[in-house]
Amino acid sequence: MSAEEWPSVDWQAEIGEESGNFKDAVSADISGVFLNENEFAERRSIRYDGETYENIPVVLNGNRQTNRFLAKKDPVGRPTEDHGQGLYLASCILHCALSDMNGVRPEKGERIGISDTEGDYTSYYISASNVEMGMLRLELEAIDQ
Repeated sequence: MSAEEWPSVDWQAEIGEESGNFKDAVSADISGVFLNENEFAERRSIRYDGETYENIPVVLNGNRQTNRFLAKKDPVGRPTEDHGQGLYLASCILHCALSDMNGVRPEKGERIGISDTEGDYTSYYISASNVEMGMLRLELEAIDQ
């Protein structure tokens, strides 16, 4: 296919000339699609640094359990298991709009509480915290039985 045969696309119309720019289009997609409760999100409450952010749309995924590891390494350089019977490292990733947290970005190394669907809170350690284009992405860890 030659360059002349490629279909013509009006990108300003595709991203919505009325919206102004690409960032506005992404912002609309974040709330209209990614944080839409009919698509990916569910409402949870978050406790951080003495504040509670009630009933905000979040995407909480990747909830998995693995064996816990110590900082001590085996002779090959791999972390060794701590052999704490019945205890596992639960990890997940939380996405939400930074504006729903009133612009507060939780810091790596701090604790955060996230409600479940019944309203009970689970406390997590924040292992990474990033903000991109108004979306907060937290990598979370907790010890689970």
